[in-house]
Amino acid sequence: MSHATRVGAAGPQLPDAGPASDTGAAGGRWLLPVPVAAAFLVFAQAFMVAPLIPRLAQVFGADTATVGLAVPAYLLPYGLATLVTWR
Repeated sequence: MSHATRVGAAGPQLPDAGPASDTGAAGGRWLLPVPVAAAFLVFAQAFMVAPLIPRLAQVFGADTATVGLAVPAYLLPYGLATLVTWR
């Protein structure tokens, strides 16, 4: 039997590797903040057009409902491109 493993009542055991390294903890620190920040930016850019719709309608001389179509006209291709390019 090798000196690298010990056999006990619970079966083979690996030798104690010592204290766990904290290299995984540093990477785990960003596991939640990065996706949250990305989601915030996606929603912020998607909905930043809505408050501008009345002013854009005034500038372009169009009614608000027509200019309001800019939001789905932007979000639908954006969502489809996200689904198509996701790997």
